[in-house]
Amino acid sequence: HAKAEGFDWRLIAALIFEESRFNPTSESDKGAYGLMQVRPIAAEAVGADRFKAPNDNLHAGVRYQRQLDGMFSEAKDRDRMGLVLAAYNMGPGHVRDAQMLARRFGFDSNRWEDNMDRMLPLLEQPSIYPSLPNGFAKGRDTVAYVQRTIERYFRYRRETPGTPATDAEALTSPADGARADG
Repeated sequence: HAKAEGFDWRLIAALIFEESRFNPTSESDKGAYGLMQVRPIAAEAVGADRFKAPNDNLHAGVRYQRQLDGMFSEAKDRDRMGLVLAAYNMGPGHVRDAQMLARRFGFDSNRWEDNMDRMLPLLEQPSIYPSLPNGFAKGRDTVAYVQRTIERYFRYRRETPGTPATDAEALTSPADGARADG
């Protein structure tokens, strides 16, 4: 599924580890299910009627990851990876709220490190989140999630053959003609 959507399989594996520790029957209190912790709203967003069986879950989760990648295509390389992973964890609306804050405070809304990773925790601030379209979100938890997932991805890249030449190849649009190994 990763290859079909143009992703490095190791990025998807790192995401799966973070989401479910590779437990295909994992279920969250928010209704997320399976290896990729797909929620019904995410499955619906990518037209997946089924998402509980492992293969269906992977298909829906990777397709949702592709959809998010398209939403943050203005960001490049590792910055894009951070934004997409954050959106997978907390929802794209909350990431867009944080991007709005970044612009308001003079930060680059398309850079992850030292920019968006500093904005997401503001989504927990009572003086800030009530004025945002999507309200409260656990921004600090998401920043830690993104960091762990990216670190694991780079560990997987070092430890397994077929490493893409650049970070950009981990997240590539099928329309770009570039495909990640795997």
